[in-house]
Amino acid sequence: MNYPEPTQVTITVSSDGAAWRLSPLLPLEMNQDRQFSLLSILAVAHSQQIPLVPLLKAFATEHRFWFRHALFHLSKRLDAGESLSTALMKTPGLLSQGTVLAIHSAKTDEALSHVYSTLLAAGGGQSNASSIRIVGTVLYWMTFAIPAIVVMSGIGFFIIPTFIRMFEEFELKLSPTVKWILSLASTGTLPALLMIQAIGLLLFLYWLTPMRMIIKRWKYRWNVGFSRSSYRNDLLTGAAAAVGSGTELGYHFQEVQTYCENRSLRKKAASIAKYAASGISPWVALGKVGLVTDREANALNAMQNDSLRSWALLRMMQRNTDSSQNRTNTAFTVLHPFVIFIFGLLVLGVCFAVVEPLTSLIRALS
Repeated sequence: MNYPEPTQVTITVSSDGAAWRLSPLLPLEMNQDRQFSLLSILAVAHSQQIPLVPLLKAFATEHRFWFRHALFHLSKRLDAGESLSTALMKTPGLLSQGTVLAIHSAKTDEALSHVYSTLLAAGGGQSNASSIRIVGTVLYWMTFAIPAIVVMSGIGFFIIPTFIRMFEEFELKLSPTVKWILSLASTGTLPALLMIQAIGLLLFLYWLTPMRMIIKRWKYRWNVGFSRSSYRNDLLTGAAAAVGSGTELGYHFQEVQTYCENRSLRKKAASIAKYAASGISPWVALGKVGLVTDREANALNAMQNDSLRSWALLRMMQRNTDSSQNRTNTAFTVLHPFVIFIFGLLVLGVCFAVVEPLTSLIRALS
C-alpha cells in the first residue's frame, strides 16, 4: 500500500489580537505557575529556534493585569535588540531573581539549554499546596470578618441609639456588661467602616495593578517579610543551574554581586568573592557566609565534579523549601482556631448585647 509523502506544516504565531483565550476570565493560578509557564516558553523557543517575541505577545494575551503588561514590555525590549537576560532584569517579577541570574550567567547556547532544563526540573517538583492553603485560609477569615464588621456597623448606627432611647423612656438601666459592649460597638462603628474601605482599596491595588510587584520588589530589595529563606533558596537554585551548565561558582557570584537587587544577598556574594580571592574554595565560602550550613558546604566541596554538586545543591534547596512550607502550614494550623475563637466571641457579644436588653425590657413591661 502506498502512503502519501509527509507534508511539512508551518505554524505562524500571530499576536495581532486574539479573538479567544484559553485562560478563564478570572485566573486562579499562582505567580509561580505563571513563572513556570514563561520559563517553559523560553526553553522551547531556545531549543526549537522559534522567534521569541511573537510567542511572548501571544502568551501575554492569555493573561491580564500587571503580568500581561509586563510581558508586552519584555517583548518590546527584545524587539529593540536587548538580550534576554538584560530585558528580564529590566522587567522584574516575570521570573525570580535567581532564575534571571542563572540565565545571565549562561554564555553559550548549550549552557543556556542546560540552565533551562535544570530550572524546569526544579520548578516542576515544587508544590503550590502551601500557597493555596494560605490564600484559602485568609479568604476564609475575610468571609467572617467583613460580615461581622458590617453587622457591628449596623448595630452601632441603628440598634444602639434605639435601645438607649427605649431604656431612657421607661427609666430602666442597662447592665454594665451590655453598656460596655454597646459602647465598644458604637465607638468601633466608624473605624470598622473605614477598615472595610481600606481593605477593599488595598486588595484592588495589590491584585489588579503593578503595586503588587512594586511591593514585592521592595521586600526583596530590603530582605523583609517572611520570604527571606525563599529568596536564599531561589538564588542557590539558580546558582546550581548555572554551575551544572559549566559556569564557575565564583564567576556566578560575581554576577550576583553586580546584578542582584537583594542587599543582603549581594553582600554575601561580595564576601564569597573575597574568600575566593584569598584562596578559599567558593563552596566552603557558601557555609562561611551562611547560605548553607558548614556541613553542607564541606560535603559540596568534597564532591568530585560540578554536575554532582549542582544536583546535591538542588536537593538541599528543595529540602529547605519543603521545611519552610511545613513551618508555614504549622503556623497557620495553630493560628486558624484562635482566629475562629475571636470571631466566635464577637458573635457571642453581639447576641448578648441584643438579647439581654430585650429580655430586661420584656420583664419590666410584663
